[in-house]
Amino acid sequence: MLGIWIARGGLRRDPGASRTASSFPPAVIFGHFLLAAVGLVVWIVYLLLDRDVLAWIAFGLLVPVAVLGFVMLARWIGRVPGPRGGRHVGQPQRVGR
Repeated sequence: MLGIWIARGGLRRDPGASRTASSFPPAVIFGHFLLAAVGLVVWIVYLLLDRDVLAWIAFGLLVPVAVLGFVMLARWIGRVPGPRGGRHVGQPQRVGR
């Protein structure tokens, strides 16, 4: 999803448009990334120091990361256009003329 988001313009604004190329607010994208990065760092520190409280903090950070990720995935799936040519999944394919 991140690769597609960047390929389609990321934070760039379209000329004459009031919104960015993405339907996601930048705070959601970067908040998801920053929470995940902080959680990973806390987990690595837990592995080095073996303090149980750090494991719980890392787990607590994982919950909003997962929620943001699922929300972004659900919104993204709803906006993905169907296959080219107007055929959608479940439609019968015409054979012959």
